[in-house]
Amino acid sequence: MNPEVIYWYDSAEQLPDDIMVLMYRDDGTGDDVFVGYRDSKWRDMEGMPTARPTSWAYMPKGPGK
Repeated sequence: MNPEVIYWYDSAEQLPDDIMVLMYRDDGTGDDVFVGYRDSKWRDMEGMPTARPTSWAYMPKGPGK
């Protein structure tokens, strides 16, 4: 199996298209990495507005991809 490299983008420098992405934000809750997207606002995977993450990454392809 080949390891998949995840590249993190600084959300202050580059924004994702309107697709699901991994988001990172150290807010002290322990839930630092989560799934969400950005349309006109940052949103969690359920569509609820969330604070801007510090970084984001494209979703991994998964095993065997």
